Amino acid sequence: MYIGAFLLLAETIAAFVMMPFPGGLVFLPD
Repeated sequence: MYIGAFLLLAETIAAFVMMPFPGGLVFLPD
């Protein structure tokens, strides 16, 4: 589904954007 792909892309982008933070920043609950 598109939702799954979007969440995966969002977490990938967040990993790069929040790189300065330890372990990244999880803003989307599983």
